[in-house]
Amino acid sequence: MESATNQMLDTANRAIVDTNLDLTNIVDLTDEKSRKLVCESLDKCVKILEAHCGPHAGYAMLVNNYRASAIFEPNVFTRDGIKTLTAVEFMSPLQKYIQELLTYIGGRVDDKAKDGTTTSMLFAAKLITKLLESDNTVGLKSMSIFHVNLIFRTIFKELNEVLHAFSFDIAKLLNKKEEDLTEEEKTKCAGKIAFIQALSSSGGNVELAQAMKKIFENSPSISWDSLSFRTSRLENGSEWNVEVPDYDYQLPCIVETRGVLNSAGNSELLLENPHVIVSTMGLNDGNMDSEIICNYLESSVSDDYSLIIITPNISGRIVQVIDQLNQIRKNKIIAIIHTPGARLNGQAYNWDLDVLAAISGIKPIDNSRELYMINNIKEVESFVPTKVLWRNNNLFFYGVIKNVEENCKVNPYYLHPETATECYRSTLATCQRMLEDNRNGHMHNESLHKVFTEALNDLICVRRPFLRLGGGVHDQVANMEVANDVLGAIQSSLKHGFLVGGPLALSNVVLRVYSSYSDKAGKATSDELKEVYNFAANILKQIYNTVLDIVEVVYEEKCTAGSVLMSGELTLDHEKYINALDSEHKIRTLSDYLNKMDKIDDDILNLSTEGMELGTQYPVFQPIDITKELLKRTQELLLKFAITNKIVVAGGVVAGKLAKQED
Repeated sequence: MESATNQMLDTANRAIVDTNLDLTNIVDLTDEKSRKLVCESLDKCVKILEAHCGPHAGYAMLVNNYRASAIFEPNVFTRDGIKTLTAVEFMSPLQKYIQELLTYIGGRVDDKAKDGTTTSMLFAAKLITKLLESDNTVGLKSMSIFHVNLIFRTIFKELNEVLHAFSFDIAKLLNKKEEDLTEEEKTKCAGKIAFIQALSSSGGNVELAQAMKKIFENSPSISWDSLSFRTSRLENGSEWNVEVPDYDYQLPCIVETRGVLNSAGNSELLLENPHVIVSTMGLNDGNMDSEIICNYLESSVSDDYSLIIITPNISGRIVQVIDQLNQIRKNKIIAIIHTPGARLNGQAYNWDLDVLAAISGIKPIDNSRELYMINNIKEVESFVPTKVLWRNNNLFFYGVIKNVEENCKVNPYYLHPETATECYRSTLATCQRMLEDNRNGHMHNESLHKVFTEALNDLICVRRPFLRLGGGVHDQVANMEVANDVLGAIQSSLKHGFLVGGPLALSNVVLRVYSSYSDKAGKATSDELKEVYNFAANILKQIYNTVLDIVEVVYEEKCTAGSVLMSGELTLDHEKYINALDSEHKIRTLSDYLNKMDKIDDDILNLSTEGMELGTQYPVFQPIDITKELLKRTQELLLKFAITNKIVVAGGVVAGKLAKQED
């Protein structure tokens, strides 16, 4: 009895008893059987993710409680590894932990590069599995945590240094210095990069790739970071449409003044050369600005032109004054109420009015204004567009942006900041700061980011092209995710660079550093130093083998792609690549591909010129930010799993099988 009691109190014996029963909340990573439990959990996630990685990947249909009717949710079709893996309900607490660990890594990569989430999660799962299956990389009893951490920091620093040698950007593609590039060279090359990156990110969607090529070729380089897309309210035949607006600015609003609409059914308002006043804070009853506006309307507004007053809300007294004056005026006074689509902290956000005032070169009326003389309102706080059109609850402005240089798509205030008004400078600075804070904040507000992205485009660009999602309603919702990934990947590639060949390029990077440490181990002068170099080489070997596993998933033919890689043919020239969709896996060069792209007709969907079928033969571009963030998270994972002996799962048990109950 006493021995049994001691056995119960002895924590070591108790752990043995629990392990024998296959029922415990402790996973001992020094025990082969326990490591197998973790590997099995990782393998479950790998099988889920592999179906959604690479250009051959299919979609997952995430089924919910909706019926297949008018309320059916089309966004359940996805290739996003995070969404798919998160939707899986794991019963085991250990499996849930593994699931959250992988989605955390994918989420960090997505925040950084807007692409590569599935690849990064698959890489992490396979690498952890290899580490746990290799006894000499778990525990590291002969080394201190300090030395292990130092080794990891050193090898990953070298990986990042070699990585930059394999990366490309516009200057490197054109073999020029950044400062020597013309705007025409930048946009033309950006169009090609956008085309290939769109093919890579979408899995070969040629129509989308052509649309992105056209957009980036016709957008100034300063706007690349802030380009966006829109959806269509109506169904149409094409899913990917490039639209170039013929107006300078669009404002959602309603017409408050009665009897001014001048088309059949009172559905449209068209004015030539009207004067426009903008009040960003509203004109309420009792407001000093409201009184000034009333006095101005009654005493200073000429009948030679129409006047438009735009404000978030307007006092009844101003509306009454306008109605009385319009009874005797030839050219009408129109009150317009802005209806913002964006809300900030639950309140309507009138950012559109600030942007309109900024690009038109006026000082808007607000609570901080100086009390100008009544007869100065027109000159100081109003502008004169060439045309204003109200239709479908939107006000379209033409000829608002003045002094635009020929063939230039950049706002002259941005191009020549010394001529910009204070309103433009402050609005631009606020918009840039809000976007920067949103990017660097602990929580990313997607709706807020979209508001300021659109605003920044309006401040910088003149009639920029944009992507309009078309097709059926279900197609639009499902393609929003694709457009987000593609646009984010292009922007990341243009800003920070990209790798040609994706995982193949990374394998070359790791192979170089691995060879270096293998040589150092062979030349080591002491056993201690040799042990350190061998440990580093072994870690790099595990990483290299994991990359090859990803290559197998992406290229779907391990023997061909792997043999080319192992032969060293790709390492001879960083421009060489193997196409993921090419069944022959021929070695090609990026420069030849880019040269042939100049001969492609933008209207041809079945892309084929001089024997090159671009729909199935294209380089895989991967934003370098994906690989950099992946290496960063890999270093974090390796350190944790290398120095971890146990995983204690709270709130549940880890069991291979339940023990049979004795009668």
